[in-house]
This record gives sequence, C-alpha cells and structure tokens, in this order.
Amino acid sequence: MNLTTYKKNTASFVIVVGIMTGIGIISYRNLLQYQKNIRWVTHTYTVIKNTKEVILEINNAETGQRGYLITGKEQYLQPYDIATDKIPKTLQVLRQLTRDNPNQQRRLSIFESLIAKKLDSLKITVNLAKNKNLPLALQRFESKESQKLLQDIQMLAKDIESEENHLLKQRTIEMNLSAANTNAFTIFASIIASALVGLATLFTNQELAKRKRVENSLQQASEHLETTVKQRTDELIKTNQQLQTEIYQHEHTLKALSLREKEFKALVENAPDMIARFNTQLRYVYVNPAFQKLTNILVQTFIGKANRQLNLPEEFYQIWEYKIQSVIETKQENEFECSFSTTSGIEYYHTRLLPEFAADGSVEFVMSIARNITALKLAQAQLIHDAFHDSLTGLPNRALFIERLERAIALTKRRTDYKFAVFFLDVDRFKVVNDSLGHTIGDQLLNAIARRLETCLRSQDTVARIGGDEFTILLNDFKNLNDITFVVERINAVITSPFNLNGRDVFTNVSIGVALSKSSYNLPEEILRDADIAMYRAKALGKARYELFDSTMYAQATELMQLEMDLRHAIEHQEFIIHYQPIILLETYKVIGFEALVRWQHPQHGFVSPEKFIPIAEETGLIVPIGYWVMREACRQLRAWQEQFPTNPPLTISVNISTKQFSQPDLIGQIHQILQETGVEGRSLKLEITESAIMENTESATAMLLHLQQMNVQLHLDDFGTGYSSLSYLHRFPTNALKIDRSFVMNIGVNGENLEIVQAIITLAHSLNLDVVAEGVETVEQLAQLSLYKCKYAQGYFFSKPLNSKLASTLIASGLNFESN
Repeated sequence: MNLTTYKKNTASFVIVVGIMTGIGIISYRNLLQYQKNIRWVTHTYTVIKNTKEVILEINNAETGQRGYLITGKEQYLQPYDIATDKIPKTLQVLRQLTRDNPNQQRRLSIFESLIAKKLDSLKITVNLAKNKNLPLALQRFESKESQKLLQDIQMLAKDIESEENHLLKQRTIEMNLSAANTNAFTIFASIIASALVGLATLFTNQELAKRKRVENSLQQASEHLETTVKQRTDELIKTNQQLQTEIYQHEHTLKALSLREKEFKALVENAPDMIARFNTQLRYVYVNPAFQKLTNILVQTFIGKANRQLNLPEEFYQIWEYKIQSVIETKQENEFECSFSTTSGIEYYHTRLLPEFAADGSVEFVMSIARNITALKLAQAQLIHDAFHDSLTGLPNRALFIERLERAIALTKRRTDYKFAVFFLDVDRFKVVNDSLGHTIGDQLLNAIARRLETCLRSQDTVARIGGDEFTILLNDFKNLNDITFVVERINAVITSPFNLNGRDVFTNVSIGVALSKSSYNLPEEILRDADIAMYRAKALGKARYELFDSTMYAQATELMQLEMDLRHAIEHQEFIIHYQPIILLETYKVIGFEALVRWQHPQHGFVSPEKFIPIAEETGLIVPIGYWVMREACRQLRAWQEQFPTNPPLTISVNISTKQFSQPDLIGQIHQILQETGVEGRSLKLEITESAIMENTESATAMLLHLQQMNVQLHLDDFGTGYSSLSYLHRFPTNALKIDRSFVMNIGVNGENLEIVQAIITLAHSLNLDVVAEGVETVEQLAQLSLYKCKYAQGYFFSKPLNSKLASTLIASGLNFESN
C-alpha cells in the first residue's frame, strides 16, 4: 500500500471516529431526558391511581353503611373502618406527589375538605343507627345533601385525573420529539460515516488485489512442484502398503480357518444332538460322541457301516435309510420325527437331513442332525391334558365336557334310540366350609367329592368340574327316568356321608339340576344352561335335592334376566320414584315423619312390585346405587318439607338400609355427603336396619352404628322379632328404636294372636329406653292394643297408604289429626 492511500484512509477513519463520538454524546443526553420523562409518566399514573383508590374507599364505606342500615349486622361497618384509616394516608401521598403543581394543590385542598365532610356524615349516620334511631339514620343517608356531597367528590376527582392526563400528553409529545431528533441525527451521521469507511475500504482493496495477483503466481509454481513430488511418493507408499496388507490377510485367513476348525470340532463333539455324515452308499463317514452315549456302540464302530449292520432296531434303520435315500435323489433337505425304545423308556427324536454337494452339483454326502425331543413331547402331552382337565381334581374341565357333549348331541341326530342327560351339581354351603375351615380343606373336599362322583358312574359317562364348587355329569345312553333317579340317589347317598378331612368330619350335600336330551338342542351350551337353571330351582326349593328341567323354568329365568337388564336401565334413566308413608305419634295422632318406600315406574309395564325387583336388586348388588338414590331423594324432599312446613321437632324421614348397602365400606362417607348436599340434620334421618344385616359381622356393624350415632343419625332395628333377636347383642348395639314387624301386628286384633310377643317387644324396648314403631296397622283393634301397651309410633293403611310427594305435601299442609278418624 503506497503513502497516498495510507494518508487517505487515515483521514477517513479519524472523521468516522469523530462522528461516532458525537452520536454517542447526543444519544446519552437524550437517554437522560428519556429517563426523566419516564419518571414523570410514572408520577402521573401514581396520582391517578391514588385518586381512584380514594373514590373506591368512599364508595365501599357508603356501600358497607347501606348494608349495616338494612341488616343491622356490624360486619358491614368493616369497609367504613378501613376507609377512615386508609383515606388520610392516601391523601398525604397525593399531596406529596403534587407539591410542584399549584393547581393540583388547590384542587387537593378542596378534595380533602369534601372527603372529611363525607366521612363525618357517614360517622353521624352510623351513630344514629347504633343509638336505635334507624329512621333518622336512613333519612340522613338517603338525603340529597349526602348524595350531592358524593357527586362533588367524584367530579373533583375527575378534574384531578384530567389535569394529570393533560400533563401526561404534553410530556409524551416532548419525549417523542426528542427521540425523533436523536434518531434523525444518528441516521444522518451514520450514513456519512458508512460512506467514508466504504471509500477507505475501496482504496485498500485495490492495493491488496495487486499484491494478491503476484503472490498467487508464485504460489501456483510452488504448489505444482510439490504436487509432482507428492504423487510419486504416494504411489510408492501405496504399492508397499498393498503388499503388506495381502501378506497380513493371508496369515489372518490361515489362523481363522484353523480356529474355526477347532471351534466346529469342539461344538460338534460336545453337542447333545446326534450328528453324523453318510455317503451315497448310506454308510457312516462321521458320528459325534452323542451316538455312543445313546447306543452304547463305540464311535469307531459306526465308520464305514450302514445302520442295518449295527444291530439297531429294524423300524429305526428302515426309516433312516429311506429318508437319506430321498435326500440323495431329490437334493432337498428333509425333516422327520421318530422314536425307539431304550432301557429308560421311549425316546423321541427330531431329525434334519442336509445334502452336501460335489463340484458337479451331485450329492456327495448327507449330514444328519438328530435332537432328543422326549421332554418336549411329554410337555406337549401334559399341556393337552391340562387344557382339558381340572388342575385341582384331575376331572375333565368345561372344554372337554363341552366337546363330549357335542358328540352326544351329534349322536342323537343320527340315532333316534339314543338318549343322554346332563346333571349340573352345586355343593351346598361350600362357602361356609371355605370361610370356616380354610381353602385347603375346601380343596380337599372338592377332591373327595370328585372321587365319590366317579364311583357313581359308568366308564362311558363323564363327570367334570367346570368351576368353583360346580360339577357336571354326562349320562350316556340311559333308558328311562328310573336310570336318572337311580344315579341321583347314588350321588346323594355318597355325598351326604361324612368326609374325613385332616381328622375332621365334614358334612355337605349337593343341589342337582337335570336336563334330558331332545332334538331341539343343537349346541352344548343350551342343554348345559337348562341344567343350570334346574339346579338353581332345586336350590330355591330347599337345596339337597334335584329338579328336572322343563320349559317353564327357562321362561322364568329369561324373565328374571330381562328384569335385571330393565333394572339396570331403570337406574341409568332414573325410572324410580319414592312414596312416603306417614309415621304417627300415638300420643297426639300427629304426623311426625315418613318412611321412604321406593317404587319402579316401568316405561312399558307400569308399576313393578317391590317384592318382584328388590330381591333381584339384592342378588345383583344393584340395591346399593338404588339405596343411595332413595336416601338422597328422600333427604332432599324432607329438607323441602322442613322449610315449607316448620315444626318442633322437625319432620323426620326413615330410609331402609339393605344388607349389601350396610356392608359397603364407604357407607358412612356416602351418608355424610348426602346430609351435606341436602342440608338435612343427622337427627332428622332414621336408618332402618334389619337384625340379619347387623349379625353378619357384629364387630364392624357395631363400629359403624357408633359412627352413625356420633353423626346424630337415628338407628331403628327393622323387622324386630323375625331374625336373631339376641338380647345380648341388642344391648350392645347403639339403636334408638325397635320396629315391630307387620307379621306380628296383623293378627293381634282378630283373635289375640301374637299379643304376648308384641307386648314383650314393647316392654323390652321400654326397659332399654328405646322407642317402638309398629308397622302394618290396619284396624282400630290393632291400634287400640298398641296404644294400651304404650307403643309410641305406628304406621299402616289405617292411617294412610304410601303417598307420592305431592299428596304427602297436601297431607302435611292439612295438619290432619288422625285421632278424629
């Protein structure tokens, strides 16, 4: 680079540095001015915010005072107290913020004066209200003077905010103008600086380009020489490396072949599989030691000989020679399984034959690999057995029984004289054995039953266990019903005899359902289903007996299944309604509460009797969601009645708790949630629980009843006298009342039956400080006897049948006294 170019570039860079320094100074001054403007904007927003807070506190104080004057509750004075404490502090902040603005100071003085007057006015009004001068306080609060004072405060606050907004706009304009000037100057200066730098760079690049061309010429000559030398050197090195690589690869290949040969030999010699090679004359050319272990023939003896020359079993060498010859002829590998007898039993082998080809493509040798699969065969046989037999008893299982039943059905299609029967057996009270003696004894009992059932049948018959405590029997080719009766009697005889299990005599019996073959059966599941239905009929009629299936049983079972499905649909679509039967206090003959009774309004069949659907609901567990729904709806209705018809004490509701519902672990939580949702107090809810529900687990039942008692929920022992009626447990249970079952009440007025029982129950209740409720009262005579024995409560058709909620509301509203009836 020459001297002239250097000087030009130096001058350009000095000017650029000066321009950039000027830009920096001006930018810094504008930054200081911008920060000042930001502080003014923040100051303005703070003034506006505090002014609005003062107005908000005044409004809150006046709103709170209005609530106090209307309700008289002093909690509404809290906003007034907060305002009187907070407003002076906020005004002090406003005065500090506007100390440099005379106009705002003047407005603020007037603002403070008006607020002081407003707070004094509110204070006077509060004192008047506290001194019981509410009319004068309301008059003062709603006076035009008070409203005008508030309007003046709000107008002055708007003036203060307007002034601050005006100042904010002015400062924003100044800030934007300053920023625009700075940006314009910066852009102009930057353009000039960029132009000077570009000019200097142009001069420098021209000089550098000249120098670069000379250097490139020299570099090209040098590189050409180096390239020529490097090429010759690389060629020599590459030739030497290739030679060394070929030598190394050859040595490595020889070592690898030797190692692989050793590995292959070790693998073959120690393999458990029998490995051999045959030539095309079917003679051995190699065998591994596994042959010697199996045949006890030395390895050397095999070489050069055929199988038939080694005294091997004829069936063995014939199939081997045939298979090897086939591989030689077809040039295709072959696989087969074979077996032969040894001293330890029959051995099974899977053999694979592989052809080895000569250079001309013909088969030169055949390799044989034979693997012992005896364990696999035994496992397969066991799997097949397990798939069709019960693991506990060893009897055929459902799958095998169905298969044999299919054959029997098919045989009836071919032979008109062939008949068979299916027995479905269920061990009665087997759960009691499991629960009391344990599952080990239960399993032993099932095994013993299986063995005894086998003794009752012929070899052509089948007995199977299809699950749990259920057995099935296929009685083949019976002649008449006498055969059926004979087998049933034999079964009952052997099963009712005691079973001695672990030194303990266990007694049981079975319920049996029998279905006879007929041409209409096409599937085994159909006749098995009918036998099952007949078995359940036998259980329902008292257990330890048998029932022969007829078509009416299937119709009833189908009806029950349909009813269960309809019941599930009813729960989902809320088809239930509640009827309420009044409960009467016999001292006054007044209605003191109701018992909630669920009814089902079926969309097609109308009202379905509770006696029809409640047992199904109990059996399927659907009684639990139904029970909670009834409790929630009954409590909701009770709360509505208590609000509409207040009485002292309040009306109560009685709700039945089923055995399954009482055993639910979340019962307490559900009842607590329902009481909270509906707003009903615990003392207004009476739960009617049967003795049997409590006696199923007395310890947990007692704990649950105590918990309910802590919630003040009333507990009534329902149907008293029909269950356990244990006096010791009755004393332990935290109950509030006994409910006499209708079966005792219905006859006391006719011929004096059950009088002693009813009198004893009432006397027992009185001695235990329990109330008594008699249900099913229908006659004057019954009522007279109950009143004579001082029964406290009664319900029944004599007073009223169960009513829907609307009619029950009418009954309560009428204030009907049943004494006149």
